[in-house]
Amino acid sequence: MPLASGAAVWKWGNVPSVPMFLKGGRISRYYRGQNSSGAMSTLRPRWKVLSRIGMCLVLGALMQGCGWERTMIFPSPSRSAAIEIWQAPRVIGGKARVELVTAKRRTVLYTQPREAFVRFVHVYWSRDEGIVGIFVLNGTLAADVRTGELRSFELIRNDFAKSLRDTYNVPPQEDPIMWAARSDAQFAFSKLHPEIRLH
Repeated sequence: MPLASGAAVWKWGNVPSVPMFLKGGRISRYYRGQNSSGAMSTLRPRWKVLSRIGMCLVLGALMQGCGWERTMIFPSPSRSAAIEIWQAPRVIGGKARVELVTAKRRTVLYTQPREAFVRFVHVYWSRDEGIVGIFVLNGTLAADVRTGELRSFELIRNDFAKSLRDTYNVPPQEDPIMWAARSDAQFAFSKLHPEIRLH
């Protein structure tokens, strides 16, 4: 059958020439005067397989970065316990959590449900290592090391403040806990802990 004027002819592998016609802004395919959906159907399964493989590769690449990562660890003086800071990448919300780890258990003390950027952390252990105090994400908390239960931060506030002042040479006129929420504290923390990679 003669081709219409202006028709283009494609050659696709072993498929015979397929004239292409523009109809109403869309392209329709014809072969020997009939729609070529039968001829092209043999190509569809191959494209479906390739598209699924491509999707799997993309998802796999994303999932590699979707796990929680332990970014900081602060052991007790005797190393019988530790406070760990875990952070998730921004692709799943950039969350953060604080864990108390001992030989007997691992306890999540706090989880930030929204996107969080941990820039300063200070951990204080009581003299007998029975209580741990933490400043993180501009807030404070305390916990019983043996049980993992939260305690009143007021029990250790003064000792915690002294620990902050001694560690970072906070000026006498400054409240150490208020100072810990400022950008000065973040800069001092990065200098004191160059081994920590801040997210």
